[in-house]
Amino acid sequence: MQRLLRATRCTTPLRNVVIRSHPVQTPFSSIVRPNFIFRRSITTFSFASETRKEFWEAARKAFEQLANKFGLVFGFVTIDYLYTQYAEEKRKLAIREALETGSRLPPAPPEMIPRRKYVDALKRAFSPEQPSSNCYYLIVGDHGTGKTTLVSTACKELGHGVLYVSVPNDVIDFGKQFGGAIGYHFDKRVSFTEAFRRRLLDIPIQEKPAPDETEPVSSIRRVLPVLKEAARDYVAKHKRAPVCIIDNVDTLAAASPKTLELLQDFANDCTDANIIRFVFITSDNSAFDFLKQRGSWSRAELPPIEIDDLSDSEAIQYLQQRYKLDSEQATKTVSELAGGKFVLLDRLADQLHKQQHYPEVRRQALVVARLEYKTAGLLTEGTVRVYGARLAESILSSPSRAISSAQLDKLVPNMEIQESLLKSEVFKLHVSRDVVTFKNRLVQTFAEEGFASGELQDRKSV
Repeated sequence: MQRLLRATRCTTPLRNVVIRSHPVQTPFSSIVRPNFIFRRSITTFSFASETRKEFWEAARKAFEQLANKFGLVFGFVTIDYLYTQYAEEKRKLAIREALETGSRLPPAPPEMIPRRKYVDALKRAFSPEQPSSNCYYLIVGDHGTGKTTLVSTACKELGHGVLYVSVPNDVIDFGKQFGGAIGYHFDKRVSFTEAFRRRLLDIPIQEKPAPDETEPVSSIRRVLPVLKEAARDYVAKHKRAPVCIIDNVDTLAAASPKTLELLQDFANDCTDANIIRFVFITSDNSAFDFLKQRGSWSRAELPPIEIDDLSDSEAIQYLQQRYKLDSEQATKTVSELAGGKFVLLDRLADQLHKQQHYPEVRRQALVVARLEYKTAGLLTEGTVRVYGARLAESILSSPSRAISSAQLDKLVPNMEIQESLLKSEVFKLHVSRDVVTFKNRLVQTFAEEGFASGELQDRKSV
């Protein structure tokens, strides 16, 4: 511009002045579209026939172009900002709708045996009569005890305000699965300032992953604040907290403990504020042991709700109704092999339906039980065998077929071996009752016959 002013002061007649164009790239290049170059046409002067009016008209048009480009930038920034607000409101609306309608629950098989005591206990946990009793809940039970079926039944009877998500085997997908369960969609998210900078520098807008976090922690951190805000609106409307059920958390405890820590801390905060009631479901004691070691354990409702196997009479009724077994076959299958465990009941009944005689089915089942004892180290000479034999003999000698955890500590003082035995498929610690039993009826029958034949005898002292 200074050059322009100096040029206009020249003594040469204006009729001899001409404007030459020299393209110069300005600092505002690439404002709107790639490879766009704003060219300044007023730079140097030479003698020709142009008027002062035409000169200033060219300058005015140049400055108008510059102003238009800034206007377009402002328009794009405004659109980005409005779209961001729209996307966030859309997410919030989807989560509110999910809270109102409830999550899609896993399909439940036809209920052959009504287990109302468990359904009623779960309904009380999901929708307690005292809304001020802030806590989160744990549901414990082996694979095949019907936990998911009972939870699904209780949720359907309860109606709205229940979110359900199951942790997949590949925990990397848990964040997106959790978001999908509550209606949250992971769109590209760029901040207002970042969007403005990338517009100016013509950088494609793409989400930048957090460098210090991996999935599913990164996705879970995005979902939880939006869920909390939607839950506050739900509480204001319905005067009770919604329920968030997370199934299969033992997978998180093993594969992504940081995610489980994040969820437990969030559950603790939500129970303090009475805005969300969390329920964690686990199939073994690994998640239970993990959760109770942290400070957030203080908000857990104790003892946990433990889903046990069917009683013998319920199991016999189940085999007769579902598989049409006669009374003798059903009674023998339950009392000697399956007990009330659904997995064993279904497997053994299927074998009997394949025209196999009961003695052969029993022999094959005990072969499987022997393999479990061998895997646990109870058939190999050594310290584990000695402690395991003492534990099994003590359980068999108890009228209730169970011993307390205090007795367990006396029988197996070595904590490493004790932990190994309880993680095997032979013994089980019931956290709700604090007792130890056999894992199922099949391994109990093998122990009885093993002691009778001498295969499981405690052959030496520790």
